[in-house]
Amino acid sequence: MIARCSRIFMTAAAVCAVVLSVSGGRPVAASHAASVIYDDRLAPGWSDWSWNTTIDWQDATNPHSGKDDVAFTFDHAWDGLSVHADTPVDTSPYDLVRFWINGGAAGGQKLWLYVEYPGGGSSPPVDLTPYIAGNAIVAGSWKKVDVPLSALGAKSAQISRLDFFNNTSATQPTMYLDDLSLYDDGKKPPPPKTVKVMVTVNGGAGRHAISPFIYGVASAGSAYLKRHHLALERWGGNPTSRYNWRLGAAMNTAADWYFENTDYGNSCRTPGCAVDEMVAGDHAAGAASLVTVPTLGWVAKDASLDTCGFAVSKYGPQQQTDPYRPNCGNGINTSGKPITGNKPSDTSVRSGPPDIEAWVRHLVHRFGPASRGGVRFYAMDNEPELWYTTHRDVAPRPLTYDGLYQEFERYASVVRSVDPSAMIDGPVPWGWSAYWDSSYDYVHQTSADRTAHGNLPIIPWFLKRVRAHDRAKHERTLNVLDIHYYPQGAAVFSGAADPATSALRLRETRSLWDSTYTDESWINARVGLIPRMKSWIRRYYPGTKLGISEWNFGGESSPSGGLAIADVLGIFGREGVYLASYWTHPADGTPAASAFDLYRNYDGHGATFGNRSIETVSNKTSELMAFGSERTHDGHVLIMLVNQDPSARMAVTLRLRHLHVTGTAAVYRLSPGSAVIKRDGTLGVSAGTSVRVPPYSVELLDIP
Repeated sequence: MIARCSRIFMTAAAVCAVVLSVSGGRPVAASHAASVIYDDRLAPGWSDWSWNTTIDWQDATNPHSGKDDVAFTFDHAWDGLSVHADTPVDTSPYDLVRFWINGGAAGGQKLWLYVEYPGGGSSPPVDLTPYIAGNAIVAGSWKKVDVPLSALGAKSAQISRLDFFNNTSATQPTMYLDDLSLYDDGKKPPPPKTVKVMVTVNGGAGRHAISPFIYGVASAGSAYLKRHHLALERWGGNPTSRYNWRLGAAMNTAADWYFENTDYGNSCRTPGCAVDEMVAGDHAAGAASLVTVPTLGWVAKDASLDTCGFAVSKYGPQQQTDPYRPNCGNGINTSGKPITGNKPSDTSVRSGPPDIEAWVRHLVHRFGPASRGGVRFYAMDNEPELWYTTHRDVAPRPLTYDGLYQEFERYASVVRSVDPSAMIDGPVPWGWSAYWDSSYDYVHQTSADRTAHGNLPIIPWFLKRVRAHDRAKHERTLNVLDIHYYPQGAAVFSGAADPATSALRLRETRSLWDSTYTDESWINARVGLIPRMKSWIRRYYPGTKLGISEWNFGGESSPSGGLAIADVLGIFGREGVYLASYWTHPADGTPAASAFDLYRNYDGHGATFGNRSIETVSNKTSELMAFGSERTHDGHVLIMLVNQDPSARMAVTLRLRHLHVTGTAAVYRLSPGSAVIKRDGTLGVSAGTSVRVPPYSVELLDIP
């Protein structure tokens, strides 16, 4: 059977044009348990998702064992032999990817391997040379290949795909592969070391409300919100900057995908219908809505994918074009220079505050004002400091300090006039550099704009300027200082789950709260994000709440990804963040989704972490993070223990102060390699209770 398949990379997705399911297979004899993927044919539950590669899945010329092997030829640069698991595979019982490779008539080929994770993301490609017996693919000879799952970032993880990859710009001669499996090498891991940790829970200190709105996601839908008992859904992202509510679902993909108009598959056409559907679903799920308000000044004129910002027929050949619509280019000509002078009207029509006023009136008419259950939060657009690049077909000029403020205030004022009870968010910058400088200064490599505004970083200046406006108008147009934040460490915001990236992912959560931690990235500074933002708020516009409406620490399908989310949600509650929205939402069945459930549905029946934070301090925060809360409706105390060490169990002594707790605590655990929260028995509670938390796991104590 010959298969040719092309792989096209799109936003958050890889689409394969030809998918062949091949079933069959037989058990393979092994001294230790194995999960067969290929043995004469692909095993049931595995499919061919290869691209640009000539493949014969039943080549019978010279198999390693049985009657067939896989013959494959890399006919193009960057092509691959790929097998996809129809149901995500838990790798925790296994240690290796094992297979045999034969160089055929040539020998000397180069081969790389990486894994992909459910819901998106992949590990970096791993050169297989060091793992091949003899360190080379040999002509006419079968060589065993044992690739540790840990080297692939796939130990104790959920994976959906294995990609054997031609990581070169050249073709390669035919190779042969046989007896592919996930394999348990039978070696017992060393027993985990034990680290003693003291966690002090003081019911008389650090008490403040935990906002339910920190448990938010984006683009999830009502059923997802209900399953996970989440409190907030966000309508946001680059395309929403050009949402034309009058056309129902029309937006523009911007630089994410060739500046094309689209409706993202929503065929509704009545005014406002796409957002109306989300808000109605949020109401049904008992969640609040966060709606992005376009302030860019241009919105999509239709929902046709053929309407694009840089048509090749109009602006000439370009470096890249949409493989499905070759007339739509990326706006970079063949010499590598951005195309300028294009017409915004190619894709868009003008939009201003009156249009937004009409839209908010529509939402209030449909759902009522925020005070009576209508849209609770309105964000003044999305990452405006990046418009000059993300939306450069209609807004090519970088924003100044004054431009940022003016775009906020013009639209925030009309939202406030229509719904005085709504919460207004802004200015929604992408991340670290946008907290300090205008995009004008960044693009022109100058400090002139900052100097002209009292040499204040742009976020403090923005707070000060909005406060002055609001004092003069006797109204508040900013309720929530809304920012985005992504870790900048190498490969952290990705699916990578190798030991080094996993450890860095968990260390980088410290950038949210620890003002002594120097961020291990190009930032190379003490970020202290939440304390820093709160100090700016106190000084420049007291009473403003803090929101982080876009965040993600990567690794959703890996233990470290789940641990990072458990850590971040605990930090948000402890540090008093008011609003937070994950981008976008973790896939069901991943450790990341279960980390949300630890706070919102840990028993499967809607039990939640407490709504009032209490002071909880670990004496070894680099190994174990601890968060405590009280659930005021029933008086339960909840203690979350996050063990960030993959090889050490934590022997935790709980020092309970000013807490009237007695009897038995229910114990819940999220373990490595699992996406299921399990009830782990009970625990007698006293002032010096001891808890053992296994490596790389989260333990939740529910204490009556």
